[in-house]
Amino acid sequence: MSPLFLYAERKVIVSMLFVSERIINIAELENAISKAKFNFEILCDELKKETPSKEVLSGASSQVRKMLNKADSFEFCLEKRKSVITETSLNQK
Repeated sequence: MSPLFLYAERKVIVSMLFVSERIINIAELENAISKAKFNFEILCDELKKETPSKEVLSGASSQVRKMLNKADSFEFCLEKRKSVITETSLNQK
C-alpha cells in the first residue's frame, strides 16, 4: 500500500480599508497667489521708476491686497475616498 496524503485547503481572505483625501479646489488658491505675485512685481517695477504712477501703484496694491485676503480666507474642499482592497489566497496544509 502506498501512503495516503491528504491536503486540506484553507482560504485566507485579507481585507484592508484604504482612505485617501485630496484637495479638489487647490487651483483656486494657486490662482490667487499667482495673481498677488504678479501684481506685487508690477508694484516693485513701478517703484523703481523715477516718477511712479499713482494709478498703477494704487491698482496693483489693491489687487495684491484683494488676492492675499482671498488666499487668507481660503477654505479647502476635501474629497475623501474609501477603497476596500481584498486579497484571497489558498494555503495548502
